[in-house]
Amino acid sequence: MGARISRVSRVPIALALTLAVLLGSVGAATGGFQTLAIGKYSPTGEQLTRWAVDEYDMNLAASGTYVYTVDRDNDRIRIYTQEGVLVSTFGSRGTKAGQFKLSDTWPRGAVATRLDEVYVLDPGNHRVQVFRPEGAYLRKWGRKGTGSSQLNKPTDLAIDAKGFVYVIDSNRVKKFSSTGSFVKSWGKKGTKTGMFKYGASDVAIDSAGSVYVTDTSGNSEDGFAPGRVVKFTSTGKHLRTWTGAKTPSKGFFSPHLDIAIDPSDNIYVNAYYADAVYRFSPAGDLTGTITGPDTVDGNSAGGPMSITVDLLGNLYVAGSTSG
Repeated sequence: MGARISRVSRVPIALALTLAVLLGSVGAATGGFQTLAIGKYSPTGEQLTRWAVDEYDMNLAASGTYVYTVDRDNDRIRIYTQEGVLVSTFGSRGTKAGQFKLSDTWPRGAVATRLDEVYVLDPGNHRVQVFRPEGAYLRKWGRKGTGSSQLNKPTDLAIDAKGFVYVIDSNRVKKFSSTGSFVKSWGKKGTKTGMFKYGASDVAIDSAGSVYVTDTSGNSEDGFAPGRVVKFTSTGKHLRTWTGAKTPSKGFFSPHLDIAIDPSDNIYVNAYYADAVYRFSPAGDLTGTITGPDTVDGNSAGGPMSITVDLLGNLYVAGSTSG
């Protein structure tokens, strides 16, 4: 079956069609997931390039020059040009500076960039490590624990324009300086305003410094409940929460939520089980829905697993199909 395209406002058809191709026709199934692909799209939705990557390059980040992926099964970071040419890798398995423990832990790590530094979340070692753009080690911080400045298998990180680092850790947002000094934290699991009903997962920062956290969906009697996005100020004051609808055409959220914000403060959220990437206005209004095919060559189609944007507003989507 072909791609299903639901449009609210003006979403480029080219983006919907090329995303369907990305999710449905790259790689040969060998059981489980097919080979992943990364697609790059302009801010207007034109497909610029696409390239295949290894199966477990799940998490993305983009700088002004490179695209970084977390190669979780090999405990390393891959560096690509923005056209998809592999430049190099850095990291190996271990506990020393510059090494990672990604392959036997969940979550499997995350990466973010700011200026000429690359921040890697190393959940198995309960820390953040910082590198030069080409992978030269600079510094690290964090140790296992439940204290304010400690980490316990953190799930994601993001960096604001001032260099503050926000880490999602055990249903809390923890704010650090660029050198790892603890600033403050907020959040907990619960149903009251500003709490995380299901579980804090991923984080992104807009141009004003507002903090957006995905609250991953949980189980309900009729399947997965819609997930949520919770918005805070940079000091933790709750601003708003919005919840995905039950149907894909209205912005269904589901597990494996990733979030990215472009230079114009458009908000992108992926929904793996809904085979979709959703675009929202800065006010949280749904402005576009892109969905993939139902089946590809007899295999059930998967969905976008990770998204990111670069400094020019180009969107990168990592997707797969399951066999």
